[in-house]
Amino acid sequence: MKGRWGKYLLGGLVIAILAGCSSKPTDRGQQYKDGQLEQPLALVNQPNTRGVPMNGNDYANQLLEIQYASPSLFSRNSNTYQAVKSWMASGADTRQLSQFGLSAYQMEGADNYGNVQFTGYYTPVVQARATPQGEFRYPLYRMPPKRGRLPSRAGIYNGALDDRYIIAYSNSLMDNFMMEVQGSGYVDFGNGQPLVFFGYGAKTAMLTAALAGC
Repeated sequence: MKGRWGKYLLGGLVIAILAGCSSKPTDRGQQYKDGQLEQPLALVNQPNTRGVPMNGNDYANQLLEIQYASPSLFSRNSNTYQAVKSWMASGADTRQLSQFGLSAYQMEGADNYGNVQFTGYYTPVVQARATPQGEFRYPLYRMPPKRGRLPSRAGIYNGALDDRYIIAYSNSLMDNFMMEVQGSGYVDFGNGQPLVFFGYGAKTAMLTAALAGC
C-alpha cells in the first residue's frame, strides 16, 4: 500500500513540475498569441489591433508644440509627422498604414514572445537664465572632463563643481532635480527664442545626479 501511494505522490510531483515549466506568466497582462519571435523587430503586414488611437485629435496640437520647442527636430522628421497626421485624419485604420508610407513592427520583448514593458517619462520645461539674477540662482552644469569619480548630487548642489561648467541658472532647485531624474529637459531662457534642449550627460559617482549636455 505504501508503495502505491509513493508512486502516486511521485507521479503527481512530476506532473506539477512539468506544468510549472510549461506555464507562462500572465500577471502583467502577457499574451502569447504570436508564438516565439526570432528577431528584435519584426515587420507586421497587418497589425492585430482593434479600434483607433485615443485622443487622436491631440496629435496636431502636439506637432505644433514640437515645431515651436525644437524646429530642428521637427524639420528632420516632418515627413513622418505629416504621414501619421494624414493617416489619423483618414480614420487611423491600421490596415491602411502602408498607404501612407508607414510600417508597423512588433518588438521581440525580453521573453521573446512580444511582451514589452513601458515606463513613464516626460520632458520638463525649466525656466532659466544665462547669468545669475534675482531668483535665478540654481546652477545647471555641463559635463566636466572625466577625471576620477564625480561628486554626489549633494556635493554638486553645494558647489563641488567649478563655476566654469555652469551653463544656466534656474529659479527652482526642484526643477533641476526633476530634469536630473528624467535625464533631459527643455530650458526656457525667457528671451522669446525657441526652447533649448538639455540632454543627458552622465551620472555622478553616487548614481544620483545627472549632468546636462546641450
